[in-house]
Amino acid sequence: RSLNHFVDKSISFYRGDSPSIVMGNELEGRLLVLKKSLAVYFINRNNILFTENPDLVICLIWELFETRVPLGVHPTAMVSDKALIQSNCSIGAFAVIGDNVELGNNVIIDECVVIKNCKIGDNTHIYPGVKIGSPGLGSHKDKHGVWHQFPHVGRVVIGKDVIIQDNSVIARGSLTDTIIDEGVHIGPLSCLAHNVNIKKNVLIGQSVTIAGSVVVGEESIIWGNA
Repeated sequence: RSLNHFVDKSISFYRGDSPSIVMGNELEGRLLVLKKSLAVYFINRNNILFTENPDLVICLIWELFETRVPLGVHPTAMVSDKALIQSNCSIGAFAVIGDNVELGNNVIIDECVVIKNCKIGDNTHIYPGVKIGSPGLGSHKDKHGVWHQFPHVGRVVIGKDVIIQDNSVIARGSLTDTIIDEGVHIGPLSCLAHNVNIKKNVLIGQSVTIAGSVVVGEESIIWGNA
């Protein structure tokens, strides 16, 4: 719960540095997570957890209680007989899984996702509306003014423990693969072009556009609308 809705039998947190913001909160039957730097102001108070990173603690607590997605394929999903899918995956309503697709263990594909020409590693979660594996933009004009599409024969290779959020688009590689390494988190409405190479544990914010063949190094953070 947020501090404004901090009720009995709930957990809340404060990431800031001003003790006055939380001084008046009733903590009986509740747990409050604060920065270690505030401990000196709350020496005689119970039910407070002090930590370097309150946000991370809330994330870890949430993972303990998060509801597991049901395994199996939703009856409205369209899954190619040629796709290689582990039995412990979840494929949501109206998802489309094409021929040249491999899904590892514990992969979650939410509703209305379209995946083609793609290999996805274990424990990866693809949120609603994501499109993966169509050709990227690579058009060239001839002397008559006619546009011709550059060939796209690569795949999208996604590692384990990746999150790709709602309505993002990732293009397949042109002559080599588009690569999203393990531990990458991609925010909603982002667009990654062909042959992009995203290294391990990168965080990409919402509505980010990354042009073709860009390499993003390990542990990088690219925030919204870049």
